[in-house]
Amino acid sequence: MYGARLGSCIIENFFMYIGLR
Repeated sequence: MYGARLGSCIIENFFMYIGLR
């Protein structure tokens, strides 16, 4: 998931952080 979209990895990680809450 992370690698091909290094720019979006931060955004996806942010959304995943919200999803875990």
